Amino acid sequence: MKHASAQKYRLLGKALMLGVLAFSNQTLAGGGDAAAGARKSIFCSYCHGMDGNPSDGRAPRLAGQSAKSLVAKMKRDQPYQDMNHPMMQAFVTGGCLNDQDMQNLAAFYAKQPVSQVNPGSSSPASK
Repeated sequence: MKHASAQKYRLLGKALMLGVLAFSNQTLAGGGDAAAGARKSIFCSYCHGMDGNPSDGRAPRLAGQSAKSLVAKMKRDQPYQDMNHPMMQAFVTGGCLNDQDMQNLAAFYAKQPVSQVNPGSSSPASK
């Protein structure tokens, strides 16, 4: 039990560091601010990984996808199989993310390199 809790805090700490590093190197991509997206991505990192490359293959990989595609998926303009997940419903359709947040997150994840291929994920990077 203690190990799992410590692992969550390490993940949170790494996500915060990623946000700080991205903040120091602000760039705009696809209408969004990647540094602002990095700060907001802490909420996404538990399932999708700190850089959009989930480790367990259960969540879709966000890293390396186009910002336009990611925004379309978040806005539900483009069909996306996992948008029925309760957490995604809360973030995207529950009002937790506004249009600028979505643009910023998309800019951040579009810039992230693909570090692994998730055999359980059905979302290819090219989409």
